[in-house]
Amino acid sequence: MKAGDLKANYEFGEGSIRLTPEFNSENALLKMDVLADWIYDLQEEYSKARLELHKESDEARKAVLNG
Repeated sequence: MKAGDLKANYEFGEGSIRLTPEFNSENALLKMDVLADWIYDLQEEYSKARLELHKESDEARKAVLNG
């Protein structure tokens, strides 16, 4: 079942989620369970992106220092 969409505005670095009316009409326990799963998955992706940013920053810093 499709429960919603993640939207991203790459120009402004903003994101949002749009949930379907079907998802919103489900019982609270089911919604909480699904939302917790999504939050976990999104936190994992966020952590990967942070590590990637640190790597990129370190490489850029080394490039400047080694000039």
